[in-house]
Amino acid sequence: RPGRTSLERVADALRAILAVFHQDRRALLVLVEHSLRIMRENPAAAGTLRDQMRGLRDLLAGLLEEGIRAGEVRPVEPRGMARILAMLVQAAILHFSMNPDASLEEVTQGIEQLVRGLKA
Repeated sequence: RPGRTSLERVADALRAILAVFHQDRRALLVLVEHSLRIMRENPAAAGTLRDQMRGLRDLLAGLLEEGIRAGEVRPVEPRGMARILAMLVQAAILHFSMNPDASLEEVTQGIEQLVRGLKA
């Protein structure tokens, strides 16, 4: 979105992803179970799942690089930080699947607080 800082766009992307996964818990359980089975039993298909997460990491790394260049983000290794943020998303998805009462708001606030900590 125009006028938004790179960190705001990182937070927007993470919030949108988490909202989608939080929305339908039953589908989320099926997705988590199916993904784990694929990772165990079908290495070729597992590569496709990894590619999808790589797309998220690439998006986040690009936004972080942009923010570093603009002086909005403190100097960090963008790819490594993007990997950590993607892992947080994966952990939140697993948390949602295992805890029916998990609060989307609490999870997103926690992740957004961590993202704000990257501010220059």
